[in-house]
Amino acid sequence: MTNASPKCIHCGARLSRSNLAVCAVCGKSQSEQPVNAPAVSPVASFGGQPAAPGPGPSTRRLTEFLTKEGTVAEPQEPTLLVQDGGAVHTYLLGDEPLTFGRAPSNDIVCPARVVSSRHARIDPSDSGHTITDVGS
Repeated sequence: MTNASPKCIHCGARLSRSNLAVCAVCGKSQSEQPVNAPAVSPVASFGGQPAAPGPGPSTRRLTEFLTKEGTVAEPQEPTLLVQDGGAVHTYLLGDEPLTFGRAPSNDIVCPARVVSSRHARIDPSDSGHTITDVGS
């Protein structure tokens, strides 16, 4: 009897658990949906308010992309995937710094006990984004 590790249905990477919703390597959902599923448009901005169309002050808002089934859509911009229990949240990373932590004043709030009140900063750069532990 072999004890095979679960693998990503998209890229074949080993998964740490068989019940993971998203692959840590390719970031794709582990649901059995077709690979060519239609793209999903932004449905809500951070805080539950509808996303405002077009450029302007709303461009700094973090937008979640979820399908009706709760699986993550395939965004075309740099994103951060946050897995909270069984839920996966996808946040767009723009060209302004973002803060991550438990405190409500953060741009991305994560209520997990293992996350400090001011946990990390996400800074854009020419080559992508950098996450820095702010040591709180």
